[in-house]
Amino acid sequence: MVSEEYLNVNIGESKEIIANVKPDWLGGIESLEWEVSEPGMVEMNKIDDKTVLITGVEPGLTNLTICDPNGDSSKEMIIRVSDGNHSAKN
Repeated sequence: MVSEEYLNVNIGESKEIIANVKPDWLGGIESLEWEVSEPGMVEMNKIDDKTVLITGVEPGLTNLTICDPNGDSSKEMIIRVSDGNHSAKN
């Protein structure tokens, strides 16, 4: 469902996440729901219905859950935010 299963980002760095709806019979979904378990760690900006921009804010690990509005399909992704010099806190 997403372009990656893990995302590593430094504080202040931004990366796009693209979701592709699978199986194909769910392809008619207009928009997906995006939720971060630790919102203070990353800033999430929606680009379009299937793309968000994630920016690292605080070091650590958080989960991003993407699901269709009907709850028929979902995917979880791990985001690691580091300060550029040290790895994220666990």
